[in-house]
Amino acid sequence: MRGVVDWPIPNRLAHMFRSIGAVLGGFVIMAVLVMIGTIAAAAALIPGGVQTLPNDTDNRTVPKSYLTANLTLSLLAAIAGGYVTTRIAVDNARMHAMALAALVLVMSVVSAGQNRGKANGQPAWYSKAIACVGIAGVLLGGVIGAPR
Repeated sequence: MRGVVDWPIPNRLAHMFRSIGAVLGGFVIMAVLVMIGTIAAAAALIPGGVQTLPNDTDNRTVPKSYLTANLTLSLLAAIAGGYVTTRIAVDNARMHAMALAALVLVMSVVSAGQNRGKANGQPAWYSKAIACVGIAGVLLGGVIGAPR
């Protein structure tokens, strides 16, 4: 058994912090990749780049190519996040990936609630698609990264 210490309390605390770190580490990887990818996709696919992204007060829509790129990079970021989470986890790697998937679900619901009634240039289905892609990607990354 790796990581076993003679003292049960410190060992449990270290294990707990490693579990929390695994989920947070996966989330941070996802967030950083999505931020970098969104800026790059906007620069490449939206005339004027990020500065000209539609906000909740105008009626413009973002190009379909940008939405496709953003969904694709969100999937790749989620796979990376799930993978990193399972690689950091000491045991029950897939359970940690499920915890990250639950966190993505909660964040998606909160985001959808905050953006209710605001299109931000996105079609109505987009926020649901991002949530599904994120959850599926995290779980896939968890399967890929879990020790066999």
